[in-house]
Amino acid sequence: MIFAVAFLTAATASAIKTDTHPIRIALLASPDRYADRRDAQASDQVRDHLQAELRDLGYDVVITSERLTDLGRDDRPRADYYVDVFGPGGGGYPVGGVGVQVGRNAAVDLAVVVNHVAASVNVYDGRTLDLLHTADLHKKSTTIAPAAIGFGGRAFWTFIAVPFVEWAQYRSGIRAVARQAAREIDEAVRR
Repeated sequence: MIFAVAFLTAATASAIKTDTHPIRIALLASPDRYADRRDAQASDQVRDHLQAELRDLGYDVVITSERLTDLGRDDRPRADYYVDVFGPGGGGYPVGGVGVQVGRNAAVDLAVVVNHVAASVNVYDGRTLDLLHTADLHKKSTTIAPAAIGFGGRAFWTFIAVPFVEWAQYRSGIRAVARQAAREIDEAVRR
């Protein structure tokens, strides 16, 4: 019996692999050539949200300052996979609206706002830099939101715009695109 326990302990100890590590994914730097600073901000936000989403899936994720052209083929790469996120951007625009009076001295301007966010993702093998997967991601949403709030009386009215509602919807679209990208990357890595 003691021999059987010793044998099982030795077999179990030799089966434990101490050299394994989580899959490391490096998110490559975004291009500096965005014409609009909002697109550059969207790019950074997509990468930040993508990093969080991939970490939630169990990957070791780093954001690098390197571009794909800076990397060379390597037998010992710094990451198992490199991910290039490009073209993130989008915007929102109202397609209709209506002003609604609230009481005698207040009004709300409601608008139907359409927002869209898009990005493309390329996944590369860390050692060979071969393109493994490409995905074009889109998120479009429509909502009715307050566009302005008005106050006034008989002789004078003033309206204050509330653009943070559109911005919140746009940020929600960015998070949705990052979530889609994380799922696409996860599927590409598991193949």
